[in-house]
Amino acid sequence: MITSVKDSACVAECFICLSYLEEKTSQLFEELSKKTKDASIKTKFHRISSDSKKHATILKKIAKAIGNPQVEQKECRKNLSLIFKTIETISLDISEKEEITPEDLYGFISTLESPTGEEQFMSTQAKTFQFMSKQISQLYGVDLDKYKKLLGKIVEDEETHRQTLEEIKKRLQKGHEPTENWT
Repeated sequence: MITSVKDSACVAECFICLSYLEEKTSQLFEELSKKTKDASIKTKFHRISSDSKKHATILKKIAKAIGNPQVEQKECRKNLSLIFKTIETISLDISEKEEITPEDLYGFISTLESPTGEEQFMSTQAKTFQFMSKQISQLYGVDLDKYKKLLGKIVEDEETHRQTLEEIKKRLQKGHEPTENWT
């Protein structure tokens, strides 16, 4: 099968755009970590931030291994506008607050868990690339099989993030302020 560099560049651009999204997500959770009082929640947010930063690095490496993506973050924002807008809106809300209240936190988590939230979106994208690797290879000439384990790890991490956020949200929904001992 004959494929062009342009075909593989398209796949590489998808990965680089996802890496930009993970970078934004990492920044968002780091800010949440800084502005949340509860030490346990700070730790959980910091872990999500670190994982997202790791995902961004992995996705960039995959993109560069596939091709030389020439897409700017601005173009990615345009193509993934709803997801970027969600992340950027929450980030702006966080930046305008000195401290995050339980009510704010509940609202942010609800938005992040929605279909326009990053956790669900990234999990879906990673699963798609993971399960469609054979078809992507046939259509674009890009061998994603060697990245299946890395993509699987991203899927696992995103599921863990989603569960962590759900645990925090349930605790907040019950009207209980999380405590130092809450894990």
